[in-house]
Amino acid sequence: MPDSILDRWMTGVAEGLAGATLSAAALLEIEAVMIDGWMPTAVRAEIVRRTAVAFHALDLSGIAPPEIREGSVGAEARALGAAAIPLSQRYLIDQNAAARES
Repeated sequence: MPDSILDRWMTGVAEGLAGATLSAAALLEIEAVMIDGWMPTAVRAEIVRRTAVAFHALDLSGIAPPEIREGSVGAEARALGAAAIPLSQRYLIDQNAAARES
């Protein structure tokens, strides 16, 4: 893949992830955003770097900015994330239980 195509793709990805991160941080108090997946580690590291730059260029008024981190799971990230959902629903404390009891 020519470098210019990869560069444009990473810029687009980083801008999209920065926007999604801002939207999530506006609704939830999140401490960190993990970027991981099936890609070369150098590409993943560059996407994380570009996402952090793009995120901090946005208007963060009233937002506690989360840390943008690089994951290390790689190709198995999607499967492990999907597997974590039923486990957390079954075994972790329901954070919204007190609100429903009223």
